[in-house]
Amino acid sequence: MIHAHIHLLGSVYLALFAAVGGVSVYSAFRDGLRPWRWLGDTFASLSLIYLFISYWHRGLRDVSGIIGPMLFMLALGWEIMELPREIREAQANPELSPLEKKVAPLLGLLISIPIYIVAGIAAFD
Repeated sequence: MIHAHIHLLGSVYLALFAAVGGVSVYSAFRDGLRPWRWLGDTFASLSLIYLFISYWHRGLRDVSGIIGPMLFMLALGWEIMELPREIREAQANPELSPLEKKVAPLLGLLISIPIYIVAGIAAFD
């Protein structure tokens, strides 16, 4: 059943995901990474946010049509492609403790799982 409004927990989660994504994109931009990397991160995050919101607002899904599944697959592909790089960067970061080097990639994955589930449902529903 599709709910008419995003619940408070969904809104809080979406704000957390957007904040983490924003910090990630800002860090990539600030660190002088190639534009295609922070643009790819931005595209993936915005696509997932759009699909997450469209789970509750069917009109957004109706507008996106066949583009919804393509957005989801592109975002998923980007994240899978970038995951090894993110793990390598966390391991090479001298500012992180050994525990943080192990936990950082896991936290990113745990934060992303709910949005992928909901966005995937919205994209292919």
